[in-house]
Amino acid sequence: LRAKGGPGGVGVPETGYQVSLDGVSVIAEAVQSRALRLALGREVPRTASALAEDALSEHSARLPETAAEVVLPLVSNGAIVGAVDMHISDLTTFYRQSLGPLKMMADQIALAVASHRQLERTRSALDAEREMYGEIDRRGWLRLLESGVVPGFRLQGHQI
Repeated sequence: LRAKGGPGGVGVPETGYQVSLDGVSVIAEAVQSRALRLALGREVPRTASALAEDALSEHSARLPETAAEVVLPLVSNGAIVGAVDMHISDLTTFYRQSLGPLKMMADQIALAVASHRQLERTRSALDAEREMYGEIDRRGWLRLLESGVVPGFRLQGHQI
């Protein structure tokens, strides 16, 4: 997967960029709780219907136009495989009804990431097995050749 920043986030995140899960952030909370988290910017008025009153992540300072941040943990078979962190600059185009399809998208991404990791483990195990059987096969042929015995069948008349 590749990360992409929008116009306000050019160059974010850098290669190898990581977010600490030990600190207090929307991302850490989403990953630890394994649940979607929504954080509203400081200038957004809070209401009783707000999903969360979390402060935006520390790295949101790099994206000054962020009005809200949505973090969807990527969970597959009970294991966290990553997180999708989205920054919203215009709340008039964001609807809470959008969260359902976003959650479904996150589930599909998590499944794809987990499947890719399993495929890589399977390929690695298959390569190791092929190498092992190749070595066993090679040793067997070498022993046979070194023994001087040439296995085979002879046809005598109409019998083997």
